[in-house]
Amino acid sequence: MPIRMTGMISGLDTDTLIQSMVDAQRMKNKRVEDKKTLIEWKQERWKELNTKLYKLYTTDLNKMRLQSSYLTKSTTSSNEDLVSVNAKANAPTGTHTLQINNLASSKSITGDKLDASTKANSKLTDLGVTAGTIITVTHKDEEETLKVTSSTTINDFVNLAKSAGLNASFDETYKRFYISAKNSGTENDFKITASASIDTDKSQIQSLTGYENLSVENKASVDNALNILADVDATNEDKDLAIETLSVFAEAEVERQVIEEITPNATKMEETKIQEEVLVTYLTDKGITEDELNEEQKLEIKDLQEQAITSAEGQARIEAAIDAAVIEAKGEESYQTRVNTAKAVLGNVINSYQSQAAGGSSDVTGRLDNIGLGSNAHVIDAVNSEIIYNGVSYTGSSNVFNINGMEFTLKGKGTGETIYLNVENNTKGIYDMVKNFVSSYNDILKEMNDLYYAESARGYDPLSDDEKEAMTESQIEKWEKKIKDSILRRDGSLGSLLDSMKSAMITSVEVDGKRYSLSSFGIQTSAVYTERGLLHIFGDEDDASYSAMENKLMKAIEEDSDVVMEVLSQISQNLYSTMNEKMKAIPNVRSAFTFYNDKIMTKQQTDYEKQIAKLEAKVLAMEEKYYKQFAAMETAMAKMQEQSNALAGMLGMSNR
Repeated sequence: MPIRMTGMISGLDTDTLIQSMVDAQRMKNKRVEDKKTLIEWKQERWKELNTKLYKLYTTDLNKMRLQSSYLTKSTTSSNEDLVSVNAKANAPTGTHTLQINNLASSKSITGDKLDASTKANSKLTDLGVTAGTIITVTHKDEEETLKVTSSTTINDFVNLAKSAGLNASFDETYKRFYISAKNSGTENDFKITASASIDTDKSQIQSLTGYENLSVENKASVDNALNILADVDATNEDKDLAIETLSVFAEAEVERQVIEEITPNATKMEETKIQEEVLVTYLTDKGITEDELNEEQKLEIKDLQEQAITSAEGQARIEAAIDAAVIEAKGEESYQTRVNTAKAVLGNVINSYQSQAAGGSSDVTGRLDNIGLGSNAHVIDAVNSEIIYNGVSYTGSSNVFNINGMEFTLKGKGTGETIYLNVENNTKGIYDMVKNFVSSYNDILKEMNDLYYAESARGYDPLSDDEKEAMTESQIEKWEKKIKDSILRRDGSLGSLLDSMKSAMITSVEVDGKRYSLSSFGIQTSAVYTERGLLHIFGDEDDASYSAMENKLMKAIEEDSDVVMEVLSQISQNLYSTMNEKMKAIPNVRSAFTFYNDKIMTKQQTDYEKQIAKLEAKVLAMEEKYYKQFAAMETAMAKMQEQSNALAGMLGMSNR
């Protein structure tokens, strides 16, 4: 803001005069700012209410409309210490018997104590495990192996067991391995074995030579080569010939893999060519374009294409295409690299195989004994659970059974004891669900009523900064609360929603030819007008005004829960559908899952912001205009004073 020197000649308080002159315009600004503030407060209040309404819609009301919520069962057990029971909706009511013969447990191994100096990073070879030993952990259908080298540590073995899906650790304090299955039952059993690596090498050689895909004759050739390489008395000439034989099969396996990889794509490409040729021939013969084909002609072409592909000529073309693709692939450098890599790997494995064959295999048990997992380890075998339910025996891998709509969680093993389980319809659960809904519904309805029928705040406008400076914090808070409490008074969206929700709850529905409403079960509104539609359950012990009345709802649930379910779920669905309709998205009006016109409010705020900016610019322009006018007046007065002084001076000189 520029520094102005005004009123020097006239002696007027120019700033005050100008501010007085623009006060009227500033009042217009204030009215627009007030409108923007009120819209903001209105939207904030709607957001709070919307959250509560949506919570009712998705929780208590959603439960009430679903028939599955009414099909709950309650259970009692003659021995809760041995078993807990959860009955599902389809569980048959009545008394059931249960005997618990076994609890499921998981397999665990506690290793024998190792040397006091053993650490988690100790090397297995230092503990006496021979390099080249293959340790295998088998769990379910998975198998993890570890080939022991001079650098393999206890931690490596622990990680092997973990990768197999087991719990595994090495306790450096007690110098023991602790290994167990994560789940109980014999199906989660596991075993740890150790073997010489010659078996692994043999399997790898067979894999590299494509043993499984070979003919009986060729398998015999591979077996013969392996026997020669394992024979320490075989001549070098025989061994070289055996290695050459395996190399030939390894190269053939690479070629087989390449053919397998190439075949699908080459086949597809050639089939596409054949299809295109058939299409072109057909269109040429008919003298039409592809766009002119009708559905019958398209089907005819499809049949012709399939015939062309499956014909002897078509199959010959496909085979030729595959052969050409294979020849092309074999001519590429990558193919030869692949062959060379396979032969190099084969050579390394053959060397290891011969080395192991020459050294012989060592004792398997001894290998595990060296790390405390042999014959001295403490093993607890996995056990399945076993129960007898209603005279029929069942086994399982866990201590939880789901039978006949009931879930049994076993806690202890009975000594031939028969446990009696009683299943009943959960009347109290249904009653509590309805009661919770009524409470939630009343809470939100009361808040909506208070907002809609609030006292008028006429004469209360948002405070300006100057007005706030003249008031205490408490006074400001009370003033604004008065406005905010009435911000939704007679709001159109709120009024419409209130009426719709109340109407939905007083509807009647037909079940088995008879009409019912909430009042049929003692759920109805009070005669007190000021409650404006709040619901009460006759006989509700927590409702002082109605607790002495007959509890018709509980009686109906106990005597005919199916009718209660049908009626309440339908009425709840009516309210659910009503609320769903009221919060559907409307372009440029409201967003989805919103009960008020949030988009319109947001646009109004933006419009007010633009209007305020224009009005502020107008005030500044008016101030600038008035300052210029007063400045011109000051200049004119200064000139007049100068002329007056000059005239007075001249008159004074003439009088001398």
